[in-house]
Amino acid sequence: MSKIDDGDGVQAVTRVMQIIVAALTIGVVFFSVIVLGLLRDDKPLDPNTPGILGLPMITAIAVFFGLTSVIASFAIPKLMTDTALRQIAKGPPLDETKLLDSGERQIYPAGDSGRLLPVFQTQLIVASALNEGAAFFAVLAYMIEGHPIALGVAAVLIAVLVSRFPTVDRVQGWLAAQLERLALIRRDEF
Repeated sequence: MSKIDDGDGVQAVTRVMQIIVAALTIGVVFFSVIVLGLLRDDKPLDPNTPGILGLPMITAIAVFFGLTSVIASFAIPKLMTDTALRQIAKGPPLDETKLLDSGERQIYPAGDSGRLLPVFQTQLIVASALNEGAAFFAVLAYMIEGHPIALGVAAVLIAVLVSRFPTVDRVQGWLAAQLERLALIRRDEF
């Protein structure tokens, strides 16, 4: 796999994405610490609480949202990337120039890597936000009902968030894979 040169701003974009994913993760972790340390009463669980499949209602909903968010956080970014690849493939060729009012020609400013970096950033933010929202809900469920499964759901979602933390190598690997897919789309469809 060839390295993508940094002329496309891989390091700069990666740094921004690292800050975003870290902020989303730290927000959930701090809220969890506050709930565990300050807000949660140590009252026992009421065995007569109505629920679903033996779980209290809000905890059961948190489990459902957690599972749904994990599945969606992998499916939706893939759909976003596929759509973007098709749009980029249909876009103007890289050597296209445009005539400016001054009579000079302007070369199209972004190559394929430059067009794909915002796609990576957007799909990463969407995926991370889906997991963050479900993790917050799970912590709230634990705060309200005190069932440890809700806390487990939050922990799993936090782990998924941490696993998404971007590095330059990961971004370059993703870019290389998408550039190959883009070449195949262009070859097969056009």
